Amino acid sequence: MNIYELFSKTLSPAATLLLEQLRALPRAEDASIWLVGGSVRDLLQGESVRDFDFAFSSDLTPQIKTWARKAGGSWFWLDQQRLQSRVLFSQYGLQFDFSGLRAPDIFADLRLRDFTVNALAFCLGEESELIDPLGGRADLEQGVLRSCGPTVLFDDPLRILKGFRHFAEYGWQIEARTGQEMVRAASDLERVAGERIKSELGRILNSERVVFTLGLLIEYGVLRQLFPTLKEDTLVGKLDSFGARILQLEVFPELKTLLDAQMEDCVPRRALLFFAALLEHLSGPGDILQTFKRLCFSNGSRAILTRLCLGAELLPAMFSDHTSSRAAALKVEAMAPCCIEALLFTLARRDCDDLDSLAAGHITAYLEHETRGEIAHLLDGTTIMDLTGLKPGQGIGLWQDRIKSAEIAGEITDRQTALDWLKVRFCD
Repeated sequence: MNIYELFSKTLSPAATLLLEQLRALPRAEDASIWLVGGSVRDLLQGESVRDFDFAFSSDLTPQIKTWARKAGGSWFWLDQQRLQSRVLFSQYGLQFDFSGLRAPDIFADLRLRDFTVNALAFCLGEESELIDPLGGRADLEQGVLRSCGPTVLFDDPLRILKGFRHFAEYGWQIEARTGQEMVRAASDLERVAGERIKSELGRILNSERVVFTLGLLIEYGVLRQLFPTLKEDTLVGKLDSFGARILQLEVFPELKTLLDAQMEDCVPRRALLFFAALLEHLSGPGDILQTFKRLCFSNGSRAILTRLCLGAELLPAMFSDHTSSRAAALKVEAMAPCCIEALLFTLARRDCDDLDSLAAGHITAYLEHETRGEIAHLLDGTTIMDLTGLKPGQGIGLWQDRIKSAEIAGEITDRQTALDWLKVRFCD
């Protein structure tokens, strides 16, 4: 199959043009550039590709930098020693990664890769037929995940998780020999950087096959290597129910948008909730906190996970369909910290969906009224000081919080009733 036929069928006009420009880069006769790996795999599956990986036989970095500048992209190094660089075209949502060959030729380079479905290449030149030294295309068509060799998983143990992520995202079955290699190499995961593990787990936990994949991770002994104190016997059943409730919440477009939102790289809010549900099965708070550190979560994600794993569960019975939009928003705000995540987590752990619609309405109201994570007070500090004679710092914030509580209770409905309420309560 000719690569340029695939371009015309699956890629955007912008991507096709940029690839044609790369094909025309000036270079020596013995210098070649290949499209490799997952980019080729996705093209063969008819998927729309946005991230492209390239390998070159001799250093083409100067030509790539010139091309990026002229084409309106942003070039930067990923690893200068290995000649790895990246070009971003944010205006098109496209990413191009480049690196030198890791072996004497493209065939040997592909054999060093993780799985046969990723050991594929097309040369950007006149010879544009598929390069497939390990039968990756046949494995792709049959849905089989096969390692490129007996040592590749030991070379980079993160590839074990990448294999399970491929199962989670595509449903590819793990070939028996490859499964045995995963079991043997699993203990080496301890030498993999935590942020890399977190990214792969984040994609697994965000997939439709999350529960099936976690079951396989337990079966192959991988989850035990990552979380030694995990209580595996109850995990799959609990997360199966949790995942089913997440699907029920996604029926509401506003909730699905929140669940899809990226909290950090490769970790959308949905995956973060699954992380919390998973970490609850560790033996104690100390293990949970140590896991936060090991996986290099951002400060924001740590705060959310701490709230979900170690905080008290919410009681959403306070929801009512007979309440104003602002009062509904204040009810959600009162669940702070991390009120959105805490509410979604609580709902996902319930056995029934009787409150889902009300909760979706309350969350929508909160998002309409909040600014920078807070709902504005009906009375500012100056107004309260003028009315009460209090000085700055003399409990102004406490009175504002009491006013919000009175709004939730229905005692206050607007600014005027807030003023009247404050006059009476302050005199008392």
